[in-house]
Amino acid sequence: MAWQVLLAIIETCVLFAVGGGALKLGCIGRDDIGRWSRLTFNVFTPCLTFAAVAENIGRDELKSLWIMPVAGFAIMAAGALLGIVFLPLVSCRTPERKATFVHVCAINNYIFLPLIVVNNLFGFGRHAALLMVANVGSTVGFWTIGIVALTGMRRDTLRTALKQLYSINVVAVALAVAVVMWRIPIPPEVMKIVRTLGSLAIPLTLILTGAALFRDAHGLFLHKADAFVVAVTRLAVIPAIYVIVLKLLPLPRDMYEVCFVISLMPAAVSSALVARLYGGDGDFASQSVVTTTLLAMVSVPLWIKLL
Repeated sequence: MAWQVLLAIIETCVLFAVGGGALKLGCIGRDDIGRWSRLTFNVFTPCLTFAAVAENIGRDELKSLWIMPVAGFAIMAAGALLGIVFLPLVSCRTPERKATFVHVCAINNYIFLPLIVVNNLFGFGRHAALLMVANVGSTVGFWTIGIVALTGMRRDTLRTALKQLYSINVVAVALAVAVVMWRIPIPPEVMKIVRTLGSLAIPLTLILTGAALFRDAHGLFLHKADAFVVAVTRLAVIPAIYVIVLKLLPLPRDMYEVCFVISLMPAAVSSALVARLYGGDGDFASQSVVTTTLLAMVSVPLWIKLL
């Protein structure tokens, strides 16, 4: 099982490298990253979400699904609180650095990397569907906790961020739940197309992320001490707390496994972009993403042994 997790993280890093190489060779232009990212998040990812939920969740299970979005949100809330607790350990005390530190402690990689891990461990089926449902709560956490960490309670930026809650991926979950609830028949030919489009989401997103990290690589090796504190918080302290909490909760085994995997994840790759958009330290966010993702190659397989 640990080997499967290591393969998932290696796969992620390889796709990052492909993206960086594509940018270096001119196959991807610097201005292309944003356009292709919008296509991925607005088309391919919702298709992936819809297919996973509609095909793997039963109608009689819908009433217990609330556990997953609550867990996704709670993981980010715990990360933000721990980021505040460990803030005195940050050596650079600029407002931008402190805000970004709390943000990257709070916001984990809640969709693509855990999806690869879940797929390698359990196959693309029910566990993937539960992960997609959990992403509703994670999305709420990203655009509330994550943005407040960067900007405070400024009304203008918070209002802009809250508009993102109505994302097409959340709509895809709602549509899939409606299909399951009312047993709406979807022609197999249509579902095949949806699955094909959805299969593009993970590799394309990771390739574009690699290109974006390579584009901003000039600041990746600064402030090593602060990046180490983020890594310890994100990869050791938060998982330790969640392992204890999850062991005490009477969760179904598949829900427990998905929540466990989510809690182990490194910093979200999107934090590198969001930190720049909302006045944080973009270089430090990028460094935190790379550091925690690389160290996750060691930490996640070790934690998985406790499953």
